[in-house]
Amino acid sequence: MLAIAIGGIGACTDQGPPPVIVYNRTGTEIHVFADDRAGHAFEVTSNGGTAASANSVIRSDIFPGGSCSSRADLVARDTTGTELARTIGQICPGDDWLVDSSGFRRCHPPFP
Repeated sequence: MLAIAIGGIGACTDQGPPPVIVYNRTGTEIHVFADDRAGHAFEVTSNGGTAASANSVIRSDIFPGGSCSSRADLVARDTTGTELARTIGQICPGDDWLVDSSGFRRCHPPFP
C-alpha cells in the first residue's frame, strides 16, 4: 500500500515544464519549426500542422532542462513552405505565441 501512495505522489508532482501554446490566426494551416539559424530545422508542434483558428502545443524537448531557450527561433510556415512569422528572443516554458497577419508575438489568451 505504501509503494502505491509514493508512486502516486511522484506521478502528480513530476509534470515537467508548462507547454508553449501557438495560436494560429493566419487563416491557413501552418507548421511550426525550431530553426537553429545554421540550416537545421525540425517541426515542433505535437500534432503536426495547425489548422486555421486552431491551437498547438510545442514539444517540450526544445527546452533543455526545462528552462528558457534561445538556441532556436520558432518559425511558422504555410503548407507551401513559405515563412509567415518568426520569433525573436527567448522561448520559455509557459509562453503563449499568437501567429497572425502581423507575425509571431507573445500574447495572453484567450482568443476568439
